[in-house]
Amino acid sequence: MIRIEKLTQSYCLNDINCTLPSGKLIGIMGANGAGKSTLLKTIAGIFPLKQGEVWFDDQPLSKMNATEKSQYIAYLAQIRKFIGIYLFMM
Repeated sequence: MIRIEKLTQSYCLNDINCTLPSGKLIGIMGANGAGKSTLLKTIAGIFPLKQGEVWFDDQPLSKMNATEKSQYIAYLAQIRKFIGIYLFMM
């Protein structure tokens, strides 16, 4: 289970609270610039927490070391091919 409490990022997220159950497929929808990628990158630990906390089961993301994070998180960025060059979109 992932629990998000009072998550705020300067990019566009303000006081987000939700619980994502384990074993479920979750979709995130919104307009361009709404904060979908920012939310996912924050949950994955790519963006540091500005305010609030993300919990994986009973462990706060802010207290996890790299080994502990690797047991809960995998992040695959979108790859686009542009004129023979691969761009890693993050």
